[in-house]
Amino acid sequence: MNIRRASEGENGIGLVSQRTRRRPPNARRARQRRDLVSANVKRRTVRYRLRQLRKELDESAFAAHIRRKSGLLPWVLTFCFLGAHIQVADFVRGEPGYLLTPQDKVVQRMAREAVHRSLQVIGHGTEVSRTDVRPLDRIVVAQYSSEDNSIKFRAGRFFDADYMLYVAAHESVHAVFDKADLNPYSPSPVWESRLLVEEMTAKVLGAHIAGQVRTRSGGDGETLTRTLIAEYRRDCSWSPEGIRSWMWRVADHYGPDRLNPEVALSIATHYGSVEMVDAIDRICCENPDPWVAAHVVAERHIEPIDEPGLSAPQTSTAASGSGG
Repeated sequence: MNIRRASEGENGIGLVSQRTRRRPPNARRARQRRDLVSANVKRRTVRYRLRQLRKELDESAFAAHIRRKSGLLPWVLTFCFLGAHIQVADFVRGEPGYLLTPQDKVVQRMAREAVHRSLQVIGHGTEVSRTDVRPLDRIVVAQYSSEDNSIKFRAGRFFDADYMLYVAAHESVHAVFDKADLNPYSPSPVWESRLLVEEMTAKVLGAHIAGQVRTRSGGDGETLTRTLIAEYRRDCSWSPEGIRSWMWRVADHYGPDRLNPEVALSIATHYGSVEMVDAIDRICCENPDPWVAAHVVAERHIEPIDEPGLSAPQTSTAASGSGG
């Protein structure tokens, strides 16, 4: 199975995930755009709920009985209006503000099971607060948020079993980094290179975790891990099929101004050198415990930032508590 092909987004680029941090300086415009999208989704979903309620009432046997006894109609309309008002008001106030489609419900069940099994492999008290399916940017397949310790998968997208397991394991690695504070956020430009190491670790270590989950369920986990890493290695190479080479070909042929800045940033922070892929892979092979492997990668490859108020990466393997 071609995992990469399954992961390709609307623009043909398989960007696996995105990690949100505590309000980086350039997040204001993106946050406003998300708020606008969320408001539009809420308005459309409210109208959909009202149409569904009206359809159910029209088709019910109770409605037929009311039509025969017209004197009850005003009372029925009053109660229906109150019920709809309560439902809509509760929906507008509540979180998350998105009505799942039947496909989204299937994906959400798959995602919660895959995340749960990935966290069982990781251990050391690593947890996430919730796993949901929500509308995300079209280049984002899934997203871990350190603000509320949650994982979100993109609505309106189908995941096969292997790719779902891979993405869930990838996002769970971000929870490990957040729980152990291996890569604390900083406004320093150096943090972008640190984020690249974390994302590459999530890709490679996520492949190893997915393989362990598959092995525990009686499958061929080693083949899954090697397939995922081989495809990620290809994406990081300068071969014609690589995502890094695609970005530079577009910039060279059309000019850098033709590149979507968000796409370019996502590629730059997810796809590093093949040598780094191999180095992280060796660490994961030498340290089957994902918690230990993440700490070793952080200790060897995450560049420290000397800033007051920033905690240094923890290398202890005995830390416990809820994940971030």
